Amino acid sequence: MTTTILPYPHLGETLGVHLDLAHVPHKKNGESSFFVDRTEAGDTAEIGIEVQVPSKIKTIFPPSERKQLPLEVLATVASIDGSMRRAVPLKQRKSSLYTGKFSLDLTRITEAARIRVYVIRTKDSSVAGYASKKGSRLAWGPESEIRFAERPTNGHFLSTVWEDFGDSVHVPRHFENALYYIDAVAEPPALYLNKMSSAPLVKLLETEGHGHPKALPRDIIFRSIATNVWLTLAQVILEALHREAVDHGSPVDPLEFFEGSWKADMVKLLAPALYPDLMPEEAILQVGMKIVDKNFYVDALLRTQLAVQTNQKIREHFEQFAEKVFENG
Repeated sequence: MTTTILPYPHLGETLGVHLDLAHVPHKKNGESSFFVDRTEAGDTAEIGIEVQVPSKIKTIFPPSERKQLPLEVLATVASIDGSMRRAVPLKQRKSSLYTGKFSLDLTRITEAARIRVYVIRTKDSSVAGYASKKGSRLAWGPESEIRFAERPTNGHFLSTVWEDFGDSVHVPRHFENALYYIDAVAEPPALYLNKMSSAPLVKLLETEGHGHPKALPRDIIFRSIATNVWLTLAQVILEALHREAVDHGSPVDPLEFFEGSWKADMVKLLAPALYPDLMPEEAILQVGMKIVDKNFYVDALLRTQLAVQTNQKIREHFEQFAEKVFENG
């Protein structure tokens, strides 16, 4: 349950939410996370939703409104990759039960959708000490995630190790206050995380699962680390290719040059990210043909920061984080 401070009484994350995926082929892969088999789901996923509103909802309205509560229960559905966000009003079935249904267009949503339910005010109020604005959020449920594509598995050539930075044979000395260190010389490369970090930070980074309140802040931290890791590895790749082309002639076949190394897998990820307007094979070929040119090499290094941000979906994750910060006022 999340704790949110608002300038008026509210019930916080107290709504009981049940998603009905009985007619959608799926499996549960987290407390509030589901994976849908899109090969069997077709073009549309119809999902039912039931919400239990606690009886004490009356207490956060002024006495004059408690006979006829000015509230509405909404389910919000958002998909970053589908460029979609909408609200679905739910119907009251019993005094505390609200139900509804929404459909997801799988020709538009390819990766994931996030669902959350809110109780909101439906009209303004002038009673001091209570929520006064129409649309004020009075209670909400946990966020649920419905995925339609497995999380990416490419690039798993990197090992991650917890290491004491104050007593390490791998991490340079005198950097005990650092959080992580990437050893790009190792085969395969290794990411060292400083186990001298505070217990809450270590616990957060070791938290597993998706769709729960700790998942997003954990992912934000890991994405920030991954950005720098990718930059380091990409610079190693591009420098090695440039040096090979200058020393032994161009063009260079990157996959042949790095055959048997993690660097070959990295090239398959990096080149298409650097040149998203080209087919992957063409992007790899272009890097091998032009990397000898110093201007091309420098431009590729500069492009890497953009390619990494795009590959790691940095903006999307920070947008999700910003929505969380402001979602309750």
